[in-house]
Amino acid sequence: MEPDPGCVRGWRCRIPGGPLDDSVANQRFASGTIHFGDYIYEYANGAYGPAGFAGVTRAHDPATEITTLADYRRRHACYKADGDLRQLHAAHPFIATWDDHESANNAWRDGAENHTEFDEGLWSVRKSQAIQAYFGVPVGLTTPVPLNVGARGV
Repeated sequence: MEPDPGCVRGWRCRIPGGPLDDSVANQRFASGTIHFGDYIYEYANGAYGPAGFAGVTRAHDPATEITTLADYRRRHACYKADGDLRQLHAAHPFIATWDDHESANNAWRDGAENHTEFDEGLWSVRKSQAIQAYFGVPVGLTTPVPLNVGARGV
């Protein structure tokens, strides 16, 4: 079957332990993929979801809860090393949307359900480091380039 230019596959991660089901990348009829958030989970291996599934099927790196820029970068690298996810990225244009677990569970402007400032530092620092890792912002640049700014600055 030829790809349908009007067909875009969308899903939200609910697969135990990993970013996607093996069959998603093999859907050759789709011309693109939209991921509706929770690209990563910030929890330690076995510490989230039904029966603590996050990080069990596909172990997280680091194995602990992530709270720093280095942690978030390692977790993104861990997910992006997953063979199924690499296959999906290679097979289709990929659009990912931000959701709470890109920083911490049930996040809002001033905090998150899964964040304790006494133990984990300022929420504003953790959130900015999660954003920096998510967008692949180089060290030293504190904010990502706005998504509405093209190559010519328009």
